[in-house]
Amino acid sequence: MKYLGLAMIIIVSLTLTLGSAQVQQPAYQFGGQFTLPPHYYEYIQVNALRGQEITLQVQASVPVSVYLMTQTQFTLFNDSGITSYLSSSSGTAVRESANAPENGNYYIVIDNRISPSEALVGYGYSLVPVDIFGVHSSPPAPVGIVDYGVENISGALVPYQVSATGIAGYAKIYSINAYNGTPPVNISPYGASLQLNVMLQVNGTQGQYVYWLQNFADFQTNNDTVSFGDNVWNASAINATLSSASINGRGGIISDMTQNESAYAYETPFRHYSLPFEFILSSSETSSPNRVTVYFSYQINGFAKQTYDTVIIHVPGIESAALLVSGYGYTPLNNYYDAELIFAGEGNGEITTFNGMNATLNMFYTLTNGSHVEPYTVYTFGSDTEESAFNLQTVLVNGTLVVTTGETGFSQYYISRELPLPVISNNQTAPSSQPFNIVLNYLLGFSIYLMLIAVIAAASVIIVFAIRKKIAGKVSPESQWYYAK
Repeated sequence: MKYLGLAMIIIVSLTLTLGSAQVQQPAYQFGGQFTLPPHYYEYIQVNALRGQEITLQVQASVPVSVYLMTQTQFTLFNDSGITSYLSSSSGTAVRESANAPENGNYYIVIDNRISPSEALVGYGYSLVPVDIFGVHSSPPAPVGIVDYGVENISGALVPYQVSATGIAGYAKIYSINAYNGTPPVNISPYGASLQLNVMLQVNGTQGQYVYWLQNFADFQTNNDTVSFGDNVWNASAINATLSSASINGRGGIISDMTQNESAYAYETPFRHYSLPFEFILSSSETSSPNRVTVYFSYQINGFAKQTYDTVIIHVPGIESAALLVSGYGYTPLNNYYDAELIFAGEGNGEITTFNGMNATLNMFYTLTNGSHVEPYTVYTFGSDTEESAFNLQTVLVNGTLVVTTGETGFSQYYISRELPLPVISNNQTAPSSQPFNIVLNYLLGFSIYLMLIAVIAAASVIIVFAIRKKIAGKVSPESQWYYAK
């Protein structure tokens, strides 16, 4: 399985020196540094959605004016020098925030007209809730059901957070067929995966640690065989790794020294399956002062639950640990704190095409009080894994989320309710796979707004998968300034 970093630059603490002056770049989700001559200004364009809060910080070697503007305000300022803004402040250390009143472009303007000296500037900004389209806005993508901790209320985005001790992903597959004529090395042309992904956050006396947990079913769709496996990634910091001293289980450490990356991985032998294939993937955690124990399990066609791997992560001074879904921010590696149950290519970043698919999905959390609930809001595409797929969509059929072939777009559902864990039955009736027109309606008393996209889940063969990729996007300004009118 491959771990995909967001298409954003990962900010590190950098110090830029100009003569005797030093300015540190603020540690935000986005940021950059530049020098600015006197009587000139620079701007940074920010794309925000209605309801997102834009928070920015600027540090400068001399006092500067900092504005946060809408598109209209910036056009007026750029054309005439007239200043109107959502927020404004001046100084050598500035913090500002404002909510985006509508979808569109916003501008951070840094104006060096207070001082006659050249300004050394470092800036950073972030958006809350997270931008769920930061990685995928069109196919290919992972497809299934995903909780980002973000709900859309009448077009405005609102974050929420869920802490759980366990997560379960239910699937009933009536048909599945995938093909990729040019797969990555060691990946089958007919491979595909269903992946249950979630972040584990551990808080302790020595700081915060974040681990990405993957529990997956690896399908060979040409011969109806499947295996189950898990990956654990260290998402606590840039270049964070795992070793046999820090994590133990039935598997081992897979390393890519050229990328300075490593992950824990284990996979069971392949076995035959018959359609319809009904199963549950589950991941849960318990913690003690110096370790977190993660249990990876599956349950097939109503048979007893099988815990196929018990993984111990050694962390000193643990105070709390939880599986975390949150729309308030990103992991230290700028990945989402989301929960994903998604179909995708088999592994090694594969993008496959599904020629056949008809499956129902559902996802459940076990909260700290022992109750079981569905996600409050689910979208139909994932972001944290690199594997993707073409020709997949998630649609709503009589209150059931169904993955079929096709590509109709993105959607969101509000489906939260407290309920018992899923019970696997002998009902063999397949839901219709005909296209559906998704409209705004109501389900279980909540507004339902389905979000569709191509599919992705990821699994792969142990020893040959699991290499994280980070994609950095350019967010610093162009190498030119604009004269202040």
